[in-house]
Amino acid sequence: MPCPWLLHSLKVNTLNFCSFAIAQDYNDPTARFIAVPGEDEGNITVYSLPDEQLLAPITYESRTKVGMVMAIALKSSCNGLTVVAAYEIGSVIIWQQTEDKSWTKQYSSKLHDQPILSIDLDFINNVILSCGADAIIGKYTPLSSEQETSKTGHSGQQSLRIRSDCKIFATAGWDGKGRVYSCKTLKEVAVLKWHKEGCQALDFAQIEIHEVVEDSQNSTSGSGLQSLTSTVATRRSSQAQTTHWLALGSKDGKVSLWDIF
Repeated sequence: MPCPWLLHSLKVNTLNFCSFAIAQDYNDPTARFIAVPGEDEGNITVYSLPDEQLLAPITYESRTKVGMVMAIALKSSCNGLTVVAAYEIGSVIIWQQTEDKSWTKQYSSKLHDQPILSIDLDFINNVILSCGADAIIGKYTPLSSEQETSKTGHSGQQSLRIRSDCKIFATAGWDGKGRVYSCKTLKEVAVLKWHKEGCQALDFAQIEIHEVVEDSQNSTSGSGLQSLTSTVATRRSSQAQTTHWLALGSKDGKVSLWDIF
């Protein structure tokens, strides 16, 4: 098997476990932005691809210490570039890039008592969700300044991801279980029990509806056995592509795949 080509390589000063965030440039579908924790505590560095240029860094300057950057989410829109950052102190801050390419703090909230471990964005309802070392799920609606918490009773939820239809989200827990919640009510709707050790990561499959439609249209051509075989294959392909698969990874070295309603 041939080795993959290395397209880009960036040297960063990230010294903690916080993963990077990536987003497509709203004005250029071929370009990307990448955000990583900065060298100094509380700061964030943003790069652009494919030119590998360093943008103006996000510098946290306040008497209130927020600690390390624990999680980052990135969004590029017609309003510019937005970075959502979660911090060791339990705070979530939204940074908006201005016309002169500097950064301004647009929103700040603290719902967690312990470090936040993961955040994700609901682009449909303009909501941010967070989980952390404590047993709290945080829900933030910056446009209306509304916020809500759910005390789940399960501390140590390492990773959080929202499904593409923004109806449910799931978390990976240190207790070895995945948990599924309603985005609207924050109530637990399912528990995924299989792993023997703590779960560290999870993600939902992205559903490409336009590809399913094309396959369905193509299957109408042909006749007889060939047409029947094509129809069965298309139906299976369509079912696989429209299933909200959830992959859950654990310290036991295994990845489980779940068919979520």
